[in-house]
Amino acid sequence: MTRIFTRPKYILSLILTLTLIMLTLPSVTANADSASGKLVRVGYYENEVFQEGASEGSVKKGYAYEYYQKLSEYTGWRYEYVYGDFSDLYQKLLDGDIDFLAGLAWREDRQDIIGYPEAAMGNETYSLVKHDSDSEITLDFKTLNGRRIGVLDSAMVDVLQNFLDEHSIRAEVVKFRDYEPLFEAFDNHEVDILAAEGDGAYGRDHAELLCPFGTSEYYLCVSKDRTDLLNELNIAQTELAVNEPNYINTLRNKFYPVSISSRAFSDPEKEWLEEHNDLRVGYLNNYLPYSDSDSDGNVNGLVKDLVTRMVEELGVNLTVTFKGYDSYDSMISDLDQGLIDTAFPVGGGLYYSEENGIFQSTSVISAATELVYSGEYSEDTLTHFAVNENNRMQYYFVKTYYPDAEITFYPSINDCLKAVVDGTAKCTTLNGLRANDILRNNRYKRLSQLQTPHEDDRCFGVKIGNAGLLKLINRGISLLGTDYAQILSFKYTDQLYSYTVWDMILDNMYFFVTAILVVAAIVIILLIRDMKRSKREIINQENARKDLEKANEQLVEQYRHRDQQDKMITALASDYRSVYHIDLDNNDAVCYRADPNDKEQPSEGEHVAYLDYFTKYAEESVAENYREGFLKFIDPDNVREALSDHTLIMYRYLAQRDGKEYYEMIRMAGERHPEDRDDHKVHTVGLGLTVIDEEMRETLDRSQALAVALDAAEQANKAKTAFLSSMSHEIRTPMNAIIGLNSLALRDETLSDDTREYLEKIGGSARHLLGLINDILDMSRIESGRLIIRKEEFSFSNMLEQINTMVMSQCSEKGLTYECRVTGGVSDYYIGDDMKLKQVLINILSNAIKFTEAPGSILLTVERTAVYEDHSTLNLTVKDTGIGIDESFLPRIFETFAQEDSSRNSKYGSTGLGLAITKNIVELMNGSISVRSKKGEGTEFTVIITLTNCDHQVSASSYINPKDMRILVVDDEEIAAEHARIVLDEAGIKADTCYSGQEALQMLEVRHAKHEPYNLVLLDWKMPGMDGIDVARLIRERYDKETTVIILTSFNWDEIMDDALHAGVDSFLAKPLFASNVMDEFERIARKNSMSLYRTKNRADLKDRRILMAEDVKINAEIMEQIIMVRGAQIDHAENGKIALDMFAGSDPGYYDAILMDVRMPEMDGLAATEAIRALDRSDAKLIPIIAMTANAFDEDVQRSLQVGMNAHLSKPVEPDRLYQTLEELIWEYDQKIQT
Repeated sequence: MTRIFTRPKYILSLILTLTLIMLTLPSVTANADSASGKLVRVGYYENEVFQEGASEGSVKKGYAYEYYQKLSEYTGWRYEYVYGDFSDLYQKLLDGDIDFLAGLAWREDRQDIIGYPEAAMGNETYSLVKHDSDSEITLDFKTLNGRRIGVLDSAMVDVLQNFLDEHSIRAEVVKFRDYEPLFEAFDNHEVDILAAEGDGAYGRDHAELLCPFGTSEYYLCVSKDRTDLLNELNIAQTELAVNEPNYINTLRNKFYPVSISSRAFSDPEKEWLEEHNDLRVGYLNNYLPYSDSDSDGNVNGLVKDLVTRMVEELGVNLTVTFKGYDSYDSMISDLDQGLIDTAFPVGGGLYYSEENGIFQSTSVISAATELVYSGEYSEDTLTHFAVNENNRMQYYFVKTYYPDAEITFYPSINDCLKAVVDGTAKCTTLNGLRANDILRNNRYKRLSQLQTPHEDDRCFGVKIGNAGLLKLINRGISLLGTDYAQILSFKYTDQLYSYTVWDMILDNMYFFVTAILVVAAIVIILLIRDMKRSKREIINQENARKDLEKANEQLVEQYRHRDQQDKMITALASDYRSVYHIDLDNNDAVCYRADPNDKEQPSEGEHVAYLDYFTKYAEESVAENYREGFLKFIDPDNVREALSDHTLIMYRYLAQRDGKEYYEMIRMAGERHPEDRDDHKVHTVGLGLTVIDEEMRETLDRSQALAVALDAAEQANKAKTAFLSSMSHEIRTPMNAIIGLNSLALRDETLSDDTREYLEKIGGSARHLLGLINDILDMSRIESGRLIIRKEEFSFSNMLEQINTMVMSQCSEKGLTYECRVTGGVSDYYIGDDMKLKQVLINILSNAIKFTEAPGSILLTVERTAVYEDHSTLNLTVKDTGIGIDESFLPRIFETFAQEDSSRNSKYGSTGLGLAITKNIVELMNGSISVRSKKGEGTEFTVIITLTNCDHQVSASSYINPKDMRILVVDDEEIAAEHARIVLDEAGIKADTCYSGQEALQMLEVRHAKHEPYNLVLLDWKMPGMDGIDVARLIRERYDKETTVIILTSFNWDEIMDDALHAGVDSFLAKPLFASNVMDEFERIARKNSMSLYRTKNRADLKDRRILMAEDVKINAEIMEQIIMVRGAQIDHAENGKIALDMFAGSDPGYYDAILMDVRMPEMDGLAATEAIRALDRSDAKLIPIIAMTANAFDEDVQRSLQVGMNAHLSKPVEPDRLYQTLEELIWEYDQKIQT
């Protein structure tokens, strides 16, 4: 039994107590020996949240950075930060170029090459994160099959692989060397799922946590050569653990707050969301803190915040509307009639909810019901209840627990309370969250309250059968957490009570009498001394008035704080088996609620020593491997630190009691003292213990059940990949030879007509088989998630022109009419994947041609149907007058290997893969495809896609003329190389061939020296000695991006894609080669890299540059001097190589910027002079550009000049523009080398 009353507050005693506490607080001093000031080198790479600011002058922050500074307090280290990506810094650690590198997980293969300290710097939870727009990925792990998962190439890969193995998930793991490209790939949707530390989202827009998949400790590792630093680090970590045992937990909570929740929707939820754009919420008026309407008729109370926050946390786009009801029955009636979607609050138990035809959601909040009565409590009190006729939940409660009591209905709860005050009714009930604040009003001060043993849940209600919305609401409640509504309710309970000035005076009569006496004394003194009218007395009077006002404000805040504290503890008591109020300053714990099954815990109201009691509890009831964490959690310093940033903190552990094991959770919530405005520490907390065993074990059981079928599925996937790769090579290799030899044979003009016809049929059949291989590989890439959709600028009109040219030719041969219509303002340029879009349209058009007989017609219609922001929606329709499709087959038309009937297949030929591939490509482009058909009348396919608009700037380099192309074909098979040369020659493209990687590098070197580089190199992958990837790597090292490199292969290139791209390969093409494919791919690469046909180099200004020229023919020397001086350069002339050598050797280093060297000269030729200059012992001798000028233009002459050390080779007569370009480019490169 509890009466509503207030205790006197002795302000003076409180102030003295707080003063003593502040004076006795120990000061914290640093224990570091900073005098040494040892400089250590720390590898510092950019990693979101972990460590940021990885560049000179950038502000540094993050988990690791603060850890470095903390260690410096104990060691005195000064830091030199060495920047780079993770892989480069790891290599520097191995080489001893840096001393420390943070964030490395322990691996057995590393322990002998790097130094691990005794203690980890942190423990990381790994999580899977998906795009919030990807509704197809859910907690059903089958939806992860075929997805691309991006992960940093670190110890996290092993943890991820173990998780995938345990759950039989067949996903593609894509490894990244650094965090920046990993996050960029996820943001660009190049990977479907991100594997990352913590919750992985780090505030990213449109990212959503799916589930955690493992944990791992990580270390601050030391170079193997610095054992002295490793010893210092071990000592510092030990001292840190002793002096600041909660530092790591505090640091982790600061940078990696717990936010593990899932928003992957079930099918009923998705169906409900697809059918609804708004959520209509009904709520009960006059029922704060749950719900009410304000003076303007707007919604007020928990319901407003709960629904808004749930919609936000769920990440759904719903328009929420509210409607208030004065009667519970009216609200339930509208819910039944479908006028609202959900009602809040509903309660009274499941039986009455069923009677009303509604589902109850998970409990939003549960509170004990208070019995309110007047006078002394007796058994007679419960015989007559006053009940609010507009709140059916109160009636249900009374009927359930007091079925024999008499009930009298009143219009409102205030009328019910008035009836109890007047004696008209014996008692009434109040919800536990409402009781204290309502009864604080003076008109109810004569009433008493008694907490009943019965709790009453308050839930959302939905109509029976609306399971989708019910699940959605339950998910939202789960995301908000069990304590969110209880804590939020305190925001509204104050509105139930109006604390007037008169109430404050009555509650603090002792203080106000004292204050009045003090004021009276001050007034008398001031009146006596007022006669002197001194300025000092006036100031003292004003100060006294301000002190009094401050004291009044502090008193009001003190009472409000303590009322909030009482309500918090009362609310928490219903959710936990045991609840305590903890005074951290005095090591005191008071039991507010005792577990009836625990005979050893204190009884309700009993005081115990906080640390002693819970330390004993840990030793007797907490499993050993959880005990240390439990003791750290309850440490007062840890509690203060943790609650300084969070409203609630928790710790889950395994309990062992009475021979049983089960999981429990301890939670704490606290507030600061508002009367101590300068004190930001938490002094008192509420502590609760609750059992969570069932939900923990269900999670473990589900995880174990998914691991049964892993091995067989994984082996099957590997076998499939190996088979497809092998078949691709084994079939393409002879096919390449067949098509190549066939092409060579057809060039023979002496062939008979019959032989030519046979050869053409052979070529057609080979190309058909090649198309089948490509279809199978495309389907494999789609199923494994490896088919990549590019997002690059392309010419839509050129793509359409290419399609029309090919289709019109095929239709003409078959006697069909073909037409293409473009309407609706279709732009010339878009951003997307034109190759895949072309494949889609050609697949559909080819089917139309195949299944349409003369004199039929085919119509392609392209229409822009919508424009929004920077996107356009295009409707692509292919309509034919062919044989049509039976309606019964249409639902299966896009299935793999689906065919309408065998007779049709034998007549027209079909694998059943084309449309399946088409549909998958369209869906990967976020589009849709549909079909309409009628047997004997024709078929219509409709593709709807959305492309990004492109503000294309037309330039002279937009078009690539085949005649300007210079291509080098490298293939160890002479037939394949010759076939490629012939194919390119027929398209007007000049091509050279060679048969090994070494020969290719020599030809590139000669071309480079002549400043006539190849635009494109086509490299065979599999070659003896040096394969295509090795050659590509050397090309990039020697010539940077001067030449585009494309790999030619008959293999499935998926397995080498990462290595090839890393080596500098621009793209891939499948054998056999077709000229159109080469041009399309080269144009695509040019658009992607914004490059012209010839990649330009940086150039230096020739003005005031000094050139040394060796030339024995006087007229040639005079001409060259005039040409050079036009650009403002100065030139010195030497009559032969010997003089040129002496002039260079006699000059200061750096005096000359370049040397023009004639090759054939008396006394010492240019080759000997160059060789002698390169041998000089001076800084610029090996770097200065030396350019050969000679009439010898054969390749062997170029090779000879390069071998002695010349940089370029210009043939006489020299064109001025070619000379200027060569000098400017080589001098610029020379300047860069000198600077470094």
